[in-house]
Amino acid sequence: MLRATKIFEHKELGDKQTREEKILEMAQSFHENYVQGSAERLPPNMRPWEKLDDTFRTANIEQAKYTFEILDAAGFGVRPAKGEPVPFNFEDGDLAKIEEMAELEHGRWNVERLRNGWRYGKFRDDNNFINNYIVSWNDLPDNIKHYDRDSVKAFPGILAKAGFEIFKLKPANRQDDNKK
Repeated sequence: MLRATKIFEHKELGDKQTREEKILEMAQSFHENYVQGSAERLPPNMRPWEKLDDTFRTANIEQAKYTFEILDAAGFGVRPAKGEPVPFNFEDGDLAKIEEMAELEHGRWNVERLRNGWRYGKFRDDNNFINNYIVSWNDLPDNIKHYDRDSVKAFPGILAKAGFEIFKLKPANRQDDNKK
């Protein structure tokens, strides 16, 4: 079970300072990936990292933190790379898992937005913390779901850039299975 409020605690990925540095590096990469895929728009959430409002930095940092949990929930693990990291390649058989992770990412984003004072409204208004996409995955328009899918597809490259590698977990190795 994925818990959106779980604190980033993967000690096997290094000491607290190293984990925090990697999370920040990953957050910046998530933001760069998001901006790159949305060149036709330039609202406040599309600014370069150095000029990004705190609310949007927080969203990217939270996304980086929960990447590990989302991957675990879908049957993937993350570990420090031995040598030069090589990005994991999702296979055709992983398409359902990509969709599952995209839905989890959207749920994580909803929780993060609500926890930080945002609320649902029919029209987006960043100044008043209103977003029309704070909805369930099933209610999210198809033309918006691609942002979550693209984000999940970027996990391997972003993690590799931060020095990590993704691998498929065997059922006995899944974190949730170990907690039962």
